[in-house]
Amino acid sequence: MSQTADGRVWLTSAKGLNVFDGREFRSFNTANGFGVMVGTMAEDPDRNLWVGSLNGAVKLVAHGLSTYGKDDGMGDEAVRAIYQTAAGDFYVVAGDWWVSRLVGRRFVSARPRLGDPGSPQWTSNAAMPDSAGAWWFTSERGLFRFDGVRSLKRLDTLRPSAVYRNSPDFRDGVFYRVFEDSRGDVWVSTRAPAPGSGLSRWERATGSFYLYGPADGLPEGRAPASFCEDRSGALWIGFYLGGLARYAGGRFQLLTAADGLPEGFVADLHLDGTGRLWVATNTGGVARVDDPEAAHPSFAHYTTADGLSSNNVRAITEDEAGRIYLGTVRGLDRLSPDTGRVKHFTTADGLSDDFVTAAFRDRDGVLWFGTQSGLSRLAPEPDLPPREPPSYSAACASRGSGSRSRSWGRGVSAGCGSTTRRTTSR
Repeated sequence: MSQTADGRVWLTSAKGLNVFDGREFRSFNTANGFGVMVGTMAEDPDRNLWVGSLNGAVKLVAHGLSTYGKDDGMGDEAVRAIYQTAAGDFYVVAGDWWVSRLVGRRFVSARPRLGDPGSPQWTSNAAMPDSAGAWWFTSERGLFRFDGVRSLKRLDTLRPSAVYRNSPDFRDGVFYRVFEDSRGDVWVSTRAPAPGSGLSRWERATGSFYLYGPADGLPEGRAPASFCEDRSGALWIGFYLGGLARYAGGRFQLLTAADGLPEGFVADLHLDGTGRLWVATNTGGVARVDDPEAAHPSFAHYTTADGLSSNNVRAITEDEAGRIYLGTVRGLDRLSPDTGRVKHFTTADGLSDDFVTAAFRDRDGVLWFGTQSGLSRLAPEPDLPPREPPSYSAACASRGSGSRSRSWGRGVSAGCGSTTRRTTSR
């Protein structure tokens, strides 16, 4: 039995590891990678817990991520999107239209009956709950709306309230992504060879769709792949084949590499707490727009040259301290905009998979990251202050072989009488 600095009490047993947080116990066993724990425990200066086992030493990263999958009730582990409703309900969309709701420590999952819809498109969010309690599902052969879904358990028995099929009204494209703006209107993109790619807006007040095209300034043949609304109410749209558009005053303004935007698929857009717009691309890293309302926005770039794990960035969120989290195909990067410092998280830190597909901050400030192999949770904490490096006592070294001693802990060095944090003396 051992108590760590955060107050939790840890107990080893022949069946694994147990922890008591002051309210309840949690257990970790072979399913979590723990075998027979032999009882030896120690906390290192970074507050990681080391535990001895019959198979060697096991390190529990104190500030790492916890992971959820099918064993925790999720219908599928290939996460597409993460949402939280105004009522606080937390949902994950994964695989072929599986919707999972977090209840306590586990998920409850359901999948709607869509007939023969084909498959969701690659990088599609596949489903979205709107502010009125309806669920929208996109597929190859149709767009489905289920109104008034009061219980997720009933989703697989309900009939859709409306079905919209591929037609000239949607440029005969495959339904790709859905997004709800602050006015409650729902934007629907389609993806197909030109001219099948396009964008429509479902106006909540009338229940009608409006199709946009080149006459509105929308570029031909580019499928909208990501959406974000800035503080002025302008809508930003990133495209699958590259490029970024701002919709304001009834017109689209296209920004490309010629304007400083990195080339490549714009996988995600994020407006941070200071109003800056972050743009994730699959070949050029991340771009930042400090003034999204400027007539001609400028871009600052972050790439592997600045410490990112990969230039293929797929998802963005931030913590309450303003640190930016970038989900890449090589793990998760935490960027501190003020200093430029980048910290990496991988599967060694508990991330369920190194290919991150979605990122989200919930109303409690907890961060969630969807991957191709599950969902990971991170409760951000302030950085620990830098530790002093190990020091060497020259005074002890001069005493000769008759006074050789070692001290690896805090306190007084046995051979020197000096007080150092960590001293090696000879």
